[in-house]
Amino acid sequence: MAILTSLEFCHAPHAGEVLRTLQEMRREGRLVDLVLTVDGTDFPCHRAVLASCSAFFRGMLDNNNCSCSCHSLDGQKKFTLQDVTPESLKLLVDYAYTSQVTITNENVMGLLEAAILLKIRPVCDACAKFLGDNVTPSTCLTLMRLGSEFNYPEVVKKAKEVALKNFSTIQNSREFLNLSREQVIKLISNDALNAKNEETVFEAVMRWASHNPDQRMSEMRTLMEHVRLPFVDVDYFKKYVESNEDMKSYCSDLILEAKQCYLYPGDTLTRRTRPRYVSGVRETILNIGGIISGKPTPALTSLVPSLDEPCWQKLAVEMADTLAEEKSFAAVAVGMCDVMISGGTSFPKDVWLYRSEHNAWAHLPEMKQGRWCHSMAALQGKVYAIGGTMYKTYDTVEQYDLSTNEWSFAKPLPEPRQNHASTVCEGKVYVIGGKNKYISASCDVFSYEPSSKTWGVMAPMPEAASSLAAATINSQIYATGGCLRALFCYNATNDVWQTVAQLMNDRSPGYVLEDCGIAACGNKVYVTGGKTRVGERGKLRGTDTVWCYDPEDGDLSDVWPMPFKLHSHGCVTIWTHVD
Repeated sequence: MAILTSLEFCHAPHAGEVLRTLQEMRREGRLVDLVLTVDGTDFPCHRAVLASCSAFFRGMLDNNNCSCSCHSLDGQKKFTLQDVTPESLKLLVDYAYTSQVTITNENVMGLLEAAILLKIRPVCDACAKFLGDNVTPSTCLTLMRLGSEFNYPEVVKKAKEVALKNFSTIQNSREFLNLSREQVIKLISNDALNAKNEETVFEAVMRWASHNPDQRMSEMRTLMEHVRLPFVDVDYFKKYVESNEDMKSYCSDLILEAKQCYLYPGDTLTRRTRPRYVSGVRETILNIGGIISGKPTPALTSLVPSLDEPCWQKLAVEMADTLAEEKSFAAVAVGMCDVMISGGTSFPKDVWLYRSEHNAWAHLPEMKQGRWCHSMAALQGKVYAIGGTMYKTYDTVEQYDLSTNEWSFAKPLPEPRQNHASTVCEGKVYVIGGKNKYISASCDVFSYEPSSKTWGVMAPMPEAASSLAAATINSQIYATGGCLRALFCYNATNDVWQTVAQLMNDRSPGYVLEDCGIAACGNKVYVTGGKTRVGERGKLRGTDTVWCYDPEDGDLSDVWPMPFKLHSHGCVTIWTHVD
């Protein structure tokens, strides 16, 4: 029989028995060396037990350095704790001796705050999970604050969802007035905010600012940037917004922007001109016509990126009559729901209007000059047809007056252009890149000021390009295509270009793109289709890829692919009703 030289023995119940014995000793007052007191209630206990489960007590007792009121009594050190209720402290002391605590709707908030103060992480986590699973309108704002302060992202997420859904109720609470500026912005900037109307959001911000006017009134401007004043009722706007002295002092530019939106819907594209989901209206990307496998297509396809499961949908209606076989036409969104199409190689003077609310096409008066490979832009009640070609490259510009239903010539371009991009930014029409009269790609940028009827020369693009596309978010213009390898951004305020993303990834080094569509939707930039070439010598082919660029984090990713490979199409953003 072999003789054992060693034996590893483990008595599994030992830890539990030690805790039970210590709990009995605490109740009997044996060997206790610390007394916690809260509001006149004493809790005799053992320092080692508290230090073993509380980082607060461990640090305090190890360093013999306590910020609490304390003194010695009969050889026991007595600590007076602040900001903790006797009921919560009893639960936590019992937890230290038993590893168990019962969490209820009645005690969870006090217990969480006490566990956070005393740094008892397991109880913090258990309370956070309990709250996250039981968020209510009455607790959601407190949980947003605590979850953010103590790094519980899941609690913050669930609390925010409840707050957004019940904004009309919670915005009247005292807890809302105690939110920080950043926390208020997180709510009112969200498209999913379920407010009865935008007047409710405006009043909530004004009430928050008035709660502590000396400190907050100067912050009102930052908050009002996220209130969608263009959606405020016009009469209410005149009576309570435009005439408000604080609004006039801090937010005069936002008042002007809202008035411009009332006059010319669709001209301004900012976070404030985006409808909230509660309205039943969503920003929608609409692809119009284009080329599939070398042949024109009359198809219209749409994408609503803000849906839970976005996907491209083919509309029941197609491009009308002569448009069905058209190439090299131009398209622009007019107002919030309509699209205007003009020109093309087959019927270069034709102009059509697509009304999305009626899902129908209407023929408009012809342009005075036939053109294709041109661009269009809508600004202040007029639609501009810019440049293009037919027998030569044009510098001519025509304008269509929506009020009179007539075309007339406007101020010509500084130089002829075709295959360029156009967009509207900060009250001006921008013409970007394209081919000049020598059919050479250009990096020039021109801007048109309608009030003075003058063209200006702006900072050139980083690279010359034609067959490109451009879209605007706030004061930023984004441009790509034209066999560029990057997405460029132009700051209209500073007249400066920069590269914000490279159109390539591990699967496709040397990726280039031209004849694509581009649209600004949900404060992001979407680049749809186009012709691509992989490698330096590859052939340009149509693609179904959709790129999405998020200016907030600088991320560029390929998202929901189109149902077919498409290029040379119209691409705009309009509003559509979503069930």
